[in-house]
Amino acid sequence: MKIVRFLGKLLLVVIVVAGIALAFVYWRSSTLLAQHIDVNEPALSIPADAEARVAPMNVSKLPEDENDTASRGFFRARWQGLVPLDRLFWRDLVLVGTAINVVSSVAALILLGLKLPLALVLAVHFAPVPYNIFLTFAVWRTTEKATGAKASLMTLGATLWLILSVVV
Repeated sequence: MKIVRFLGKLLLVVIVVAGIALAFVYWRSSTLLAQHIDVNEPALSIPADAEARVAPMNVSKLPEDENDTASRGFFRARWQGLVPLDRLFWRDLVLVGTAINVVSSVAALILLGLKLPLALVLAVHFAPVPYNIFLTFAVWRTTEKATGAKASLMTLGATLWLILSVVV
């Protein structure tokens, strides 16, 4: 019986480490992808004579170190609809979101098998729900900018995915 408990704890540690590694790789891939986006044209060009007439704007300084606000940039880009809809829906919501939910559910089942307190099991099982809600709202906000049947289907898909991820 002791060996089964030990194997259960070992499996839980492996799942948690794998989940953290997957999240880190996913986070770094988004950060590195953002660094490789080149813009050849200025976003705004001001004629030389217009500079004297325009009042100075309050522009916040962007951080020079991408590690300083990497996680804030990740969430902000999705919330503001700056990430392409296909990537947001298929990669972030369906692939990564489902993987996080599966890891969380398996970890909760292992904790339940180890006869740990039910409150801990439920906390582990429902831990990804805030992230799921965020992803669903991010898809909704991004589809507001798009038109057509594809955007409507992705909104419906995100809603159904949220319901399934919370219920299952």
